[in-house]
Amino acid sequence: MSTGFTIVRTAAKLATFVSLIPMSADPTRVEVVLHDDSRLLAAVDAIVVFAGQRVGLTEREQAGLAAATSETCAEVFSIANHNGDRGSTLRVVVSDFSNRVEVAIESLDSEHPTGPSHAAGSKAGAPSEAYVSVKAALQRSDVDRVQHEVYNHRPWTILIKYLAAQRPKQQV
Repeated sequence: MSTGFTIVRTAAKLATFVSLIPMSADPTRVEVVLHDDSRLLAAVDAIVVFAGQRVGLTEREQAGLAAATSETCAEVFSIANHNGDRGSTLRVVVSDFSNRVEVAIESLDSEHPTGPSHAAGSKAGAPSEAYVSVKAALQRSDVDRVQHEVYNHRPWTILIKYLAAQRPKQQV
């Protein structure tokens, strides 16, 4: 835990102000559960932009990550709501670290997988239609890395945006 302070030059002597509000350099994590509502997606955008600001992403990178998050959530909702029912729910976890922001999106509607787990009726070894759809949408976005994982039999899509100086080298 560290505290913020300011040193101000005044009439011939230095004055120091020590903030009484403790400031943390530790990673933060914000977790929200939301229903298919565009107003809630706007709130997620604000959370993603805040995490990007904490890490030091440029405004363009913050906006790109927020747009990718909204697009992914909208795509997952459209897959989960394929039958016309808008009752599906997502869990979105936004974590900021010293070198990156991670946005993890989980569909709480287990009947409609969005990760690389296989869809019912798909060929063995073939990714689900939802996985292919979300991955194609993200390839057009401003995200450095996309991971698809399964935890507790639920698919997660994880978007990762690195701080420019910390981006891993592309392997050829």
